[in-house]
Amino acid sequence: MKQLLVIIVVLFLSACSSTTPRIASIPTGASTPLDLALCPMKVSNAPKTSAGKVQRQSALACLNDIELLINPAPDSCLSSGFGTLGRNHRGIDYHKRPAGNVIAAGDGVIKTITYRKKDFGNWIIISHGANVYTAYGHLARTSPHLRVGMEIKQGQYLGIMGQTGAGANGVHLHFEVRQGNIHTPQGWWGLTPLNPFRLAGDC
Repeated sequence: MKQLLVIIVVLFLSACSSTTPRIASIPTGASTPLDLALCPMKVSNAPKTSAGKVQRQSALACLNDIELLINPAPDSCLSSGFGTLGRNHRGIDYHKRPAGNVIAAGDGVIKTITYRKKDFGNWIIISHGANVYTAYGHLARTSPHLRVGMEIKQGQYLGIMGQTGAGANGVHLHFEVRQGNIHTPQGWWGLTPLNPFRLAGDC
């Protein structure tokens, strides 16, 4: 009986250790302010205040009743905003030295894990339901625990920011929020890219 109990405990602990860790302290509501500074470099499309902070009150964004973290790269700075001022940028770039962790912006299911040599390098897409998707590019590496079809929680570890892919300019995370029907011939590229800083902070 004791041997059986030991085996059950070992199996339970090994199962726990194989799950992807949740490493973030998740904001408790839309009233949690976004503490995000601009990087000490030229930042295109910067939504900044006069104090040099990012102009955003809430650390969360709400799209189709789906709650997302504005910054899925904890303790990073903003190196490029969303828009066309200076460059046509369909996402948000976050930078940190040394390279920082990347986490899931919201609960969902992993739809894609791939390597895109011509642009985003190590690339992950998460489906959050309600036609809401996020993507994470240029990762130096992805967590070995991740699998397509796997359920994931907000704040769960995805990998380390990097500069993989031909489109990378320095170590950073390229983060995108899109909405629409992904089940078309265009797939991800047929979705509408959105500026998360323009989304409401309260679902």
